[in-house]
Amino acid sequence: MKWVKRIGGALAALVVLGALVAGGVFLWAKHRVKVVLAKTWETHQGDFPIPFPLSDAELAQLRAERSKPLANADPSAATDGTGTADADADPLAGVDLDSVALQGAQARGKHYVTATYVCVNCHGADFTGGTMLDDPAIGTL
Repeated sequence: MKWVKRIGGALAALVVLGALVAGGVFLWAKHRVKVVLAKTWETHQGDFPIPFPLSDAELAQLRAERSKPLANADPSAATDGTGTADADADPLAGVDLDSVALQGAQARGKHYVTATYVCVNCHGADFTGGTMLDDPAIGTL
């Protein structure tokens, strides 16, 4: 009977020791995760205007598009008051080029997101997230 008590006591001591070791490992792992997640990673930062300014080719195309209506305009509506169209007038005068560049950038971005890169498959239509993979054997991404 003594040997049963000794074996039982030894097993109880092993269980308590195992619980202490498991608790210590858990606390150590929790601390390590906290340290790793608290780490801040810095990447390079770009210094460029958003949206990009219009290129010379885009400005030339915009001038050509806007000069066609001016060439066909009514001579009585000329800006110089003489009844003749001002040939030297810049067709881009008064045009908000930043707004035109922003509209072009938004159109390109929409094209990239929906057609080229198909970002909405992973990120969702409103970029709040989506499920790429949902497999019990692998997990959910």
